Amino acid sequence: TTTTTTIATRPPLPQLRYLGLIDTIRIRRSGFAMRITYDEFAARFASLAAGAGGGSDARQVCTTILADADSGHYRFGKTRIFIKQNLSVSLCAQRKAKMAAAVVVIQANARAVAARRYYHHHHQQYHQRRREEVAVRRKREAEVAAAKAKRTPTLPQHRGGGGG
Repeated sequence: TTTTTTIATRPPLPQLRYLGLIDTIRIRRSGFAMRITYDEFAARFASLAAGAGGGSDARQVCTTILADADSGHYRFGKTRIFIKQNLSVSLCAQRKAKMAAAVVVIQANARAVAARRYYHHHHQQYHQRRREEVAVRRKREAEVAAAKAKRTPTLPQHRGGGGG
């Protein structure tokens, strides 16, 4: 016997609403390509916030970062910030530029440390060689002086008695 199974299908609209896809579609259609929580946004773009400390409220950090941006390109929600594509691209480019500048500073400091270590190490080696050379030269001079003293005949000393 052949058994067929029938799948009971419910209308997909309630499922889409439950998953938040209807709101996502509506938001995307209105041009807001990026939906991100305040904490995630603040963590990702904190380098763009001038003077916003690590202990600041995430929403305040977001406001500081977006202070110069056109308000038509972003919206604040209850838990998320919605950003249009062109502002998202601009923020990412600014972040990339800041990171590149930070990398250059870090590399410069690392190279300076390496150069100081190299100089210090070679400077010590130079002075150690100089001390050794001076010690060898003084030893050689002492040996030469001792040999010279051995070769030099000593004159007999005249012993008292009146002479003459």
